[in-house]
Amino acid sequence: MLKAGDRIQLASFIGYDLGFFDEDVGRVEPATNPFGLFIINGGHRYSLN
Repeated sequence: MLKAGDRIQLASFIGYDLGFFDEDVGRVEPATNPFGLFIINGGHRYSLN
């Protein structure tokens, strides 16, 4: 767990960011899916999520 804010921590596993844990609310909000689909076209990256 890495500190991302005052009472917010970043949960990671094997180098992938899983989500943010908010101590005030007591839950984890998901981070961007590192395994999501995307297309690279002409130097631009487009997400298919």
